[in-house]
Amino acid sequence: MANSVITNSGAKVALQSLNKINEQLDTTQKKVSTGYKVSDAKDDGAAYAVAQKVRADVSGLNSANDQLGGVNGLLTSTLKAVDTVSTTLVNDVSTVLTKLSDANLDEETRNQYTEQFKSLVTRMNTTLQDASYNGTRLLGSTATDPLTGAAFEGGSMEVTRNEKGQSYTVNSTATSADNLSFTDDIATDITGITTMSADEAKQLLQGVDNTGAAVTSVTVGGVALKTFTQLSSDVNTTSNALGNDSKFISSQLTYNSARIDAMEEGLGSLVDADLAKESARLTALQTQQQLATTSLSTANSAPEVLLSLFR
Repeated sequence: MANSVITNSGAKVALQSLNKINEQLDTTQKKVSTGYKVSDAKDDGAAYAVAQKVRADVSGLNSANDQLGGVNGLLTSTLKAVDTVSTTLVNDVSTVLTKLSDANLDEETRNQYTEQFKSLVTRMNTTLQDASYNGTRLLGSTATDPLTGAAFEGGSMEVTRNEKGQSYTVNSTATSADNLSFTDDIATDITGITTMSADEAKQLLQGVDNTGAAVTSVTVGGVALKTFTQLSSDVNTTSNALGNDSKFISSQLTYNSARIDAMEEGLGSLVDADLAKESARLTALQTQQQLATTSLSTANSAPEVLLSLFR
């Protein structure tokens, strides 16, 4: 290679090497600082596109889980109220009605049992009215959608269950607190009932009239009351529907969470940087940069040797 003060081939080679090292150093520093080996489309367009799609799916699933969590809380609260009413029916109401069906009760005792019955009815209705979560209810005429706050239409609501926007319909709202009430209307005042006869108590308890015909309601003190059998059936139907809805929502929450974990693991494999590896590479490139800088400095000083020939 000819010596020349015009063309310094050695310096060009050294500069090209330094530029390449600097480029690699910038890439490695970006990986270390961001934690990603693919942080934008410039790094890897195809991988970045896939990563963005996965991130969108994860975001959608998280949003769906937020909605499902609210509905699950509402279902749990409502189911607890219905179960409480069921326990009251089995343990308390049936006992009081059995006592009231005794024709030999004196008036004072009958009045006391009637008051106890009225208190139980009020307690059950209050329990159902208080079955709310975050200010929303599933039961009764004031039931509201926990997602929109709007009144339910058709006794059901839809909740988004996944990132695709697919929904699940909670149908258990078709059974209202009114249907579960001992009274036809949950707002009906039962204080007008002063005494319940043995015959009325038997009809309420057994669900049959004096002729043996099945009845679904009995008028006591001018108030139409559902029979124990009918009310128990309503409570059991509602409890079953709420339980099924609650199981589905809980299962969907668990499934969504598992999918999120799997997606995030796959996303990490696709775009996350191996920081231990990149840190070691960064140190090596910094050393190469120093050597390349020294080499370039040496190459740049070569033409000075030619000047000494003219001294």
